[in-house]
Amino acid sequence: MKFTLKIVFKNGYVHSSKHIWEDVKNKKELHNKFSRFITSNENAFCMEGGNSIHYFIKSEIACISINIEEDEK
Repeated sequence: MKFTLKIVFKNGYVHSSKHIWEDVKNKKELHNKFSRFITSNENAFCMEGGNSIHYFIKSEIACISINIEEDEK
């Protein structure tokens, strides 16, 4: 699944990156992956995007927005 991840931080910084997760087949699976992180006791997470690895501290995040770029199969 292709999607754009936008994270707005409490300090006003906005991070935007495109991702492809081959193991995610539909919107519900994508939602479940992010839901597990949001409700977990983990303080941070990382994601790869292109040639970059992004690290995020959960307590600094104000909002996460996901825009799916292709139709569900």
